[in-house]
Amino acid sequence: MPEISEKDLAAAVKDGKLAPVYLLYGEEPYLKHTYSTRIINSAVTDFADFNLHRFDTNVNIDDLVAAVDAMPMMSERTCVIVRDCNFGNLSDKEAESLCTLINEPNDSCVLVFLYENTELPNKSAKSKQIVSALKQKAHCVNFAKRTERELVDAAIRRAARLKINFQPSTARYLISRCGDDLENLLTEVDKLCDYVGREGIITQKEIDAVADPVLSAEVFRMTDAVAQGDYNRAAAILGDLLK
Repeated sequence: MPEISEKDLAAAVKDGKLAPVYLLYGEEPYLKHTYSTRIINSAVTDFADFNLHRFDTNVNIDDLVAAVDAMPMMSERTCVIVRDCNFGNLSDKEAESLCTLINEPNDSCVLVFLYENTELPNKSAKSKQIVSALKQKAHCVNFAKRTERELVDAAIRRAARLKINFQPSTARYLISRCGDDLENLLTEVDKLCDYVGREGIITQKEIDAVADPVLSAEVFRMTDAVAQGDYNRAAAILGDLLK
C-alpha cells in the first residue's frame, strides 16, 4: 500500500472507513498524536477497556498477536496501538510472527504502529524487513514538519472558528516569535483568541502582550537584526530576553 496523505486519512477517519493496519510516523508530533487519537475514537465506539489495547517499545509479540486476534466486545472493531516499537530487538521468531500479523491482518481489528517519540527504525536488517512489510501492507502516513505557509493557514483557520480577524502577515509575526512547533503555535493562537474575544482582531500589539516567545525564535530574530545592521532592534530583542 503506497503512502496516503493526511487528507485521505482524515476522510477515512471521518467516514469510519478504517484500514486494518496503519503506520504513523514523521517529524510533526502533534499531528501523529492527534490522528492516532482520532483513529482510536473512530475504531472503538464502546467498551474501550475491552476493545482498546496499548503496547510500548518493549512489546511482547505473543501478547500483541493475542490482542489483535481478540474478538470485539459489543463493538464492530478493536484497536491495538503499538508505540515506538524497536523491531531490531525482536528475535527471528518474533519478527516472523509480526510480519505475518501485518501481511494477514484481522479485519475486526485496527492495528496502529505509531512512532511518536522515535524515528522509524531502519538500521538493522530485521527492522528493514518489518518496515518493508508495513510499507507494502499498511496505510502509511508521514507527518512532515509543517512549512511556514501551512503553519500560517493552520493559525488562521484556528482563529476563524471564532470569526476572529487574523491576517497572514500577523500570523507570520506570531510564528517568528513563538517558533514553528505546531502544537505550541495553536496553543498561542487559542490564548490570543481568548484575549481578543469572538469576532475580535489579532494584531502585533496583542501578540506582544500575550504570546510567550520561544527562545530559539527570539535568538533567530536578534541575529537576523544584527545581519541587517538594525542594532537598535537587536538590542531591544536582547533586552526582552534578559527581562
